[in-house]
Amino acid sequence: MDNRIGMLNYLDYSYSKPKGQTEAGTVFASSINMGKSDPNYTSDYVDGEFVLAGENANGRLAWTPVNISALFEIVEGDKEATVAFGAPDASGVCTGAITSTTTAPVSVERFDLNPTTGEYTINGGVSNTTVVKYSYLNENVRSDGTYFDKDGKYAIGAEAGWTNVPEIELKINSVPIEAKARTLRSFWSFDASYELQKELTKVA
Repeated sequence: MDNRIGMLNYLDYSYSKPKGQTEAGTVFASSINMGKSDPNYTSDYVDGEFVLAGENANGRLAWTPVNISALFEIVEGDKEATVAFGAPDASGVCTGAITSTTTAPVSVERFDLNPTTGEYTINGGVSNTTVVKYSYLNENVRSDGTYFDKDGKYAIGAEAGWTNVPEIELKINSVPIEAKARTLRSFWSFDASYELQKELTKVA
């Protein structure tokens, strides 16, 4: 029999944007490959975004507007701290005080944040393994840049813009399928044949 070659088409899903510990371009786990599964990718929760290392670093969080009413954590290895934010000042910056720690305190003394832009200032020092875990307002941002709280009241100004949106890429891939003819052989003894014949007789 001639070999017959065909193609198996399948869809690859990949994370288009980096979010938390998930890098852009990472392929989803599937029956075809052993990729990554990120249950928080399309949610409002950012599970571990790296912050700039060093003393008194200034940076910007990727997912805004940050929900300062939700849990905000700083994690460095087994060290974890919770941050409580005050009301925004005239420039929109909220002072973040370290309120609780587990295992051992992280070396952050204060985490000041502009929830609209995501810009932050870390008072203290952090390593290149320090991450933050936080939530952002991913459902109530309007195209004109204003957004509202759960009671429909205006929250922060027009500079907010559209929130960052997680994206997923779809790609159609193909793998060749080749059918090969193979010879099969089987062996049996006279005793085995006799026993099988008796069993078949019982069934009949």
